[in-house]
Amino acid sequence: MDWLGFLKKVDKGMAYKTHETKNRIIATALELIKTSGYEKVTVNEICRECNISKHTFYYYFLSKDDVLRKFYTIPKELTLERLPEIFLEDNCFERIWMFVEPSIDFFIDNGVEIAKCVFAANITRDVGTFKMENRDHRFQDIIISLYQKAHEAGEIRNNSDSEKLSHYSITCLMSIIFQWASTGGDFDLKKSIRECLEVIADVPAEYRKNFNQTEEEI
Repeated sequence: MDWLGFLKKVDKGMAYKTHETKNRIIATALELIKTSGYEKVTVNEICRECNISKHTFYYYFLSKDDVLRKFYTIPKELTLERLPEIFLEDNCFERIWMFVEPSIDFFIDNGVEIAKCVFAANITRDVGTFKMENRDHRFQDIIISLYQKAHEAGEIRNNSDSEKLSHYSITCLMSIIFQWASTGGDFDLKKSIRECLEVIADVPAEYRKNFNQTEEEI
């Protein structure tokens, strides 16, 4: 998906425009990083491409590193927009998958180099992208609730506490993304994460996704 193009087309109320400006800065910075590399991109360049002042940039971000810390802002917004569709899905495990899918797609669409930058910044400078205290607790609460409902419906067989299931599922998801970035994206990221989540939750065979299935067979 063209994330920058998507954000430029959005035109909603003032409250949303605040989010849109922040997200547009993130999307623009990511595009510049993909082209020039993280170290070569400056705040001045980001401001110029966004047609904003440095004052506006620093209203939303403390630094260039802070842009990476808030990397998840865009997929979280897209997930919120998708909530009505998610809750129309009957199968609770599929709801969990639909909930995390925008974040996976965001990594895939932005590419391996951006993923490397995000992980490197967190390893070398601890910018806080993956810290527990920086996670949106609304999202965590929803996933915990979905795991609980999936267990009650017999759509997963792992009897572990739903909060632990949620925590370790997200941890494994990020570990696979790290491996994907480290190996130059040489495997199917979405397939690997889906299979990992199915194994962790012990999803019955009839609810598991067959990635080799054609559209005609579905």
